[in-house]
Amino acid sequence: MPFEARWPRVQAMVDELVAAGGILLRVDETDGRPDHVTMADPEGNEFDVL
Repeated sequence: MPFEARWPRVQAMVDELVAAGGILLRVDETDGRPDHVTMADPEGNEFDVL
């Protein structure tokens, strides 16, 4: 999926997860563009949103 179509979906999911109690840890980049977001649940378990 092209970046222009994928990244808005990633951002929308991150917003939903933060509203539900998730913690945004970092935005990882590839070739100078955001690639995925690393988050944690309220218990501290890390996961990626791609």
